[in-house]
Amino acid sequence: MKNFMNRYATPLTTGLFAVSAISGIALFFHLATGAFHAMHEWLSMLLLLPFALHMWKNWRPLLSY
Repeated sequence: MKNFMNRYATPLTTGLFAVSAISGIALFFHLATGAFHAMHEWLSMLLLLPFALHMWKNWRPLLSY
C-alpha cells in the first residue's frame, strides 16, 4: 500500500485537480456546459480518493512546521 501511495497519490491528485479546475473554469464562464457539467461532477468526486491518500501520506510533514 505504501508503494502505491508513493507512486500514485500525488500525481493522481494533481492530474484530477487540473481537470477539475479546467472544467470548473469552463462552467464558470458558461463554455460547453453540457460536456463539462457531468465530467466536472464525477471527476471531482473521484478526486476525493487520491486527495485522501495524499493527505494520509503527507500528514506528518503537514503537522511539522
